[in-house]
Amino acid sequence: MNENKEIFTPEEQKEGATNKQGALRMLYLIHALHGGAKKIKELAEILEDRGLDRVSERTIQRDMAALENHFGVFKHEEGELKGKWAIDTTDFDTLFEIEDAVALALMVAQKQLQHTAPDTILRRLSRLFNKAERQLNARDSKSTHWMKRVKVAPLSHQLQAPEVDHDISERLLAFAMSQSAIRISYFRFPGDPVKEYTVTALSIFFRSTVPYLICRDHDSGKIRQLPFSRILEATETVTAEPQVKNFNLDEYERSGALGFRYGDPFEIELEIFVSVMREVQDAPVGENQNIEVIDGRPNMYRLKATVPYNLNFIQWLMARAPYLKVIGPSHFKEKFNEELRRAYANACSDHLKVPEERNFNS
Repeated sequence: MNENKEIFTPEEQKEGATNKQGALRMLYLIHALHGGAKKIKELAEILEDRGLDRVSERTIQRDMAALENHFGVFKHEEGELKGKWAIDTTDFDTLFEIEDAVALALMVAQKQLQHTAPDTILRRLSRLFNKAERQLNARDSKSTHWMKRVKVAPLSHQLQAPEVDHDISERLLAFAMSQSAIRISYFRFPGDPVKEYTVTALSIFFRSTVPYLICRDHDSGKIRQLPFSRILEATETVTAEPQVKNFNLDEYERSGALGFRYGDPFEIELEIFVSVMREVQDAPVGENQNIEVIDGRPNMYRLKATVPYNLNFIQWLMARAPYLKVIGPSHFKEKFNEELRRAYANACSDHLKVPEERNFNS
């Protein structure tokens, strides 16, 4: 027996039960009024439907008198609603206000997410974002001024979100959360035949605005990334066991599988113009970044940093190619210069010429 357990007398137990019923009654009364003005008789019926102990209308009248002027509760004294109890939702909503700093953080998050997050995520957050915006707009505070004077721009060009069937998207999200075995209808490219696969939904990955299902193919055992927009149907199957095995999303990400990885991180050496230097001086391009002035060459700098060997970094370099030069390492320099030559060949040609082999290979 637990010697520390508090013992109540029958009278105290009865009083506690009564207090509990009274507290529940108050909560249900407030909840009922939030749906519109009610008469005492209507409130009594609602309480009875909720399974609470039956009380007289006089008791409910007494409860409402106790609630009056709290949480926005009031009684209409004239007009068509005379005699009905109601709640001022503006006053009621103040119960659930969030701190201005939190509201501001939500607005900043919204500005960033609207460029990167898919509609399925934004729809779920819209009510919270709208509440934060209304709260800040109604006040004259530093947080409100900050919101009006700060803009967030995407780091680079963002592709528009693909058209994704809402119901399929919701099912895929649910399957990934439960890591279920599912049957999907999928086509690799537009115009390709639709094929059926049995996979285990492992996780979800968003590459900018494009959602992917990370799954294990039951036939090959390999992990695949399939864009939602190419999955035509998805249903749970009871004829196959889930094959989660030792999958870990954090480890999968560290392997570089989510970033078009071509190799391990490496130390790069660049010659850069002052415009690039200013861009990365306070926002380093990689770890252990070091920038030095090149003597005798005005506005020219030497940069060294440890960088990821992936598509994002290569695209970053390509976008600034007129203002930088790769010095090393030699294996990366050769591939990067080859990429520039291929781009230049297309610039000088009347028609696009597609390389027979990929330059960067994962």
